[in-house]
Amino acid sequence: MKKCLQILSLVFVLGIYSCGDNCDGVECGPGTCDDGTCICPDGIEGTACEIIANAIYYGDYEVVDPTCGTTSNTATVQSMSIVAHSNGNPTEIELTASTSSITATIDGTIVNGNIEAEGPFSSFTMEISGSFSDNDNLEVTFTASGFVCSDVTYAK
Repeated sequence: MKKCLQILSLVFVLGIYSCGDNCDGVECGPGTCDDGTCICPDGIEGTACEIIANAIYYGDYEVVDPTCGTTSNTATVQSMSIVAHSNGNPTEIELTASTSSITATIDGTIVNGNIEAEGPFSSFTMEISGSFSDNDNLEVTFTASGFVCSDVTYAK
């Protein structure tokens, strides 16, 4: 009987210690802790949610293939610049697109390597959607004022 009580006591003590909080002392910045592991919000990564994931995409991009549109409606966005949005949201960006005569900055997002942006560009609204094939190359589709330019490639 004494041996049985010792075993039950040991099981009880082990049960109490195994139910400890694995998140004690774990700092997750803007994320949350789940069983000792940080779960980061979109746009943030790292073991302690300390890295802005989209920062690898920030920079200046130049068009690789400048042809877009038709003979009556050509549009060439020669360059784009991507920076963090001034509101501090890690998934949001400010994209500045430039042609030979127009430059405009529009708001957008990058989530999991996919970019979406929409905003005023001269007298019309431009939509940009696409994805990064790596940190240095971006393939997008432009939609604006009755034309669509698909699979336009940009490189850093």
